[in-house]
Amino acid sequence: MRIAPPISRKLFLSVFVLFVTASHAAQTADLVIGENAAPPVKFGAEEIRHALEKRGVKIATSYQSSADVRIYLGQRGDSNLRGVDLDVKVPDKPESYGLAVGARQTIVVESSDAPGAMYGAFDLAEQIGWASGDDFVGQIKPASKSPFLEIRDINMFLTTQDIDEPAGAFWSDEYWSGHFAMMARNRYNFLDIHGLCDAITVTFPNGFAHFVSLPDFPQVGVGPERAARNMARFRQVVRMAADRGIKVGYMNYEARAPIGPWKTRRFGVDERGEALTHTQEFLEGPRLEQYTREAVASFLKGLPELWMFGFRIGESGQPEDFYKKTYLEALKDAPASLKVYVRTWGRRTRRRCGNWPTPRTIIFTSSRNTTASSSVFPTRPGWVVGPNYFDIDASLSRFFWVREGQRLEVRVEAFNLGNNVNFNNPTSALNSSNFGKILGAGDPRILQLAMKYHF
Repeated sequence: MRIAPPISRKLFLSVFVLFVTASHAAQTADLVIGENAAPPVKFGAEEIRHALEKRGVKIATSYQSSADVRIYLGQRGDSNLRGVDLDVKVPDKPESYGLAVGARQTIVVESSDAPGAMYGAFDLAEQIGWASGDDFVGQIKPASKSPFLEIRDINMFLTTQDIDEPAGAFWSDEYWSGHFAMMARNRYNFLDIHGLCDAITVTFPNGFAHFVSLPDFPQVGVGPERAARNMARFRQVVRMAADRGIKVGYMNYEARAPIGPWKTRRFGVDERGEALTHTQEFLEGPRLEQYTREAVASFLKGLPELWMFGFRIGESGQPEDFYKKTYLEALKDAPASLKVYVRTWGRRTRRRCGNWPTPRTIIFTSSRNTTASSSVFPTRPGWVVGPNYFDIDASLSRFFWVREGQRLEVRVEAFNLGNNVNFNNPTSALNSSNFGKILGAGDPRILQLAMKYHF
């Protein structure tokens, strides 16, 4: 006859040892996404995977009911989220997500769209990385979030060197994939490309000459073969950005069109800052207007996935009606989904562009008193028309010779000489309690005296 108590103690000891050993074994996790998940969702899933692997958690390659942790990631209505008995609060705004933690070590990230799922995955991955100890699931905080800003952008110049040189960043998948991954992780959703820029001469050649070749203007630009190759690459870049939930815009700077290819200078060979205007010829007059209209249409046709398109007015040297006859005329045939933006100096953009009826336009202005760009979103078809602006700036200087090779310069400058009151534009944000109100004015008269000793 066996004695029961010793057997019970031995069995208890075995179970206890087994439990302690299992608690220190590597955890396993199921990461479940939809079969046809969009690229941003897949990228977010990879971020979760990396965070779990850093904690020593093994990721199941297929659904396993024995996994310690189960994570569901997807958009509202995805098949992989059906049957998940967990209330996830997802805001209705774009790029929003909800994160919930349920019983049995279950985590759900549900979103309003693919970028929202990616941002929710980033949130979860970051919380997994910040957790201490073995019980990371217990430290995950539920969330229901929407972006505070609709457009969160990085502004970059596309240089002629990067396009014209085979090893330039424009042609590097590694550069773009790393750049877009960095933007996505930091929740940027818009890449604002300005160009082109010759980084050595610090000049801004017309970008159309690198991306389109027009039958009526065979003498302008890099030629049909190079232009087609450059445009195909630009389309690839736009699609790579979309895979990370990022939209792309392009703003063309220079109005002049170069005859022949732009004479790009080389790093380490040519002098920095040396101008090329004396060696580069350009189209002028009515031919330039015709070229610009056709180039805008051809450029936009070649980049149908471009989210925003714009042009810079301030330093073009063109007459005031140039942009009405060229860009704005060509944009009449652009799809309604295309956003348009303009950058200029001063506050007379309406005078430059006219009453162009579109609710999709953003104006970036830079003036003497502002270093950052400001955005104005029209709230009805047509421009938001603000108060009149009148300003006279003047300066007076005189040189006094002290001795040979040495002189004293005395300079007096006045800004808003007439001390006119120039009211700011009314608040145009519909969700602001100050909508329609003018809350300030420009600077009063400013006088300043300067002296400089030349020797």
